Amino acid sequence: MKESELKYQINRPGKIADLCGVNKMFQETFDPDKIRFRNMTLSDLDRVTEMEKSIFPSPWSKESIRYFIEKDRYAEALVCEIDDNVVGYAFYWLVACEIHIANIAVDAPYRRKKVGKRLMHFILNKGKNAGAKYAILEVRQSNKIAIRMYDTFGFSKTAVRSKYYSDNQEDAVVMAKIL
Repeated sequence: MKESELKYQINRPGKIADLCGVNKMFQETFDPDKIRFRNMTLSDLDRVTEMEKSIFPSPWSKESIRYFIEKDRYAEALVCEIDDNVVGYAFYWLVACEIHIANIAVDAPYRRKKVGKRLMHFILNKGKNAGAKYAILEVRQSNKIAIRMYDTFGFSKTAVRSKYYSDNQEDAVVMAKIL
């Protein structure tokens, strides 16, 4: 490939991954029908903690995740697997008629492949089937990608929690949806 062609390819959105063979490799190994959801167990603790640290600027500690799985009576924790590999997870509370989504995450190689959308869809259906009438969550004001995804699910911005995040005092956008 000539240098001029390479510059053109690199400047096209998504083409760097194509040039490196990442998209082809991902397409060959990823079958969306292989996505499976299950309850998180303590055997997932190390993997989820590792993902949590790589994804969030202020990650939950291993102890917090353990408490969520074992002790919080209203808490539910799910993992999303592809070929027996944990590629995403979610933490939420089901209390009375509310599902409060605390955390939803997808490992970097599986983002923008609809894994997060499938995970959210699964959570909302599970909440609705359990009697929840609405869903609520907080999201960093700077997390435009997540906000766009929540918009596609019909969430609306209902409030702003000032200086909600302790790591940088960033505001949280509160979003809610009737189920």
